[in-house]
Amino acid sequence: MPLAVGTTLLHPERALLKWEGIRNRSDIGQICYLTRDTSNTRHTRHTFDPRSFSSERTKVVRLLVTQLSERVTLGARRPETIYGALRGVLDFANWADRLGLHQVLCDEKATAEAVHRYFREKREQVSLGNLNHNTHTPVSPGRTVP
Repeated sequence: MPLAVGTTLLHPERALLKWEGIRNRSDIGQICYLTRDTSNTRHTRHTFDPRSFSSERTKVVRLLVTQLSERVTLGARRPETIYGALRGVLDFANWADRLGLHQVLCDEKATAEAVHRYFREKREQVSLGNLNHNTHTPVSPGRTVP
């Protein structure tokens, strides 16, 4: 990231973003598939069902990549900040798809309802001590929340 000026993303489902100064990559293309195994907590390897491909999601991914690239190009945010924000979007999309809320990111009303539910569940997990307050990192057994 960023994309070269005038670049068109032909296959958003294959998009894997490499960030300047960041070792990790963002597999944004994965969200074009509604059925994915995202159980790998390191976010390094995900598998998906090719039959669950969503052409609606390809439009969303194309738009997201373009907007993220513009933010990096304009210097509006540091790559680390944009990477972190995208990580949140991908975590949210993974959560929604696990629950069968597949219109998320494609339908404004469905997305708004899911966002409220997502953060309500996150707040509950924090209050139960199962999730760190700021990082949304699961708490390891025997470890206390700061």
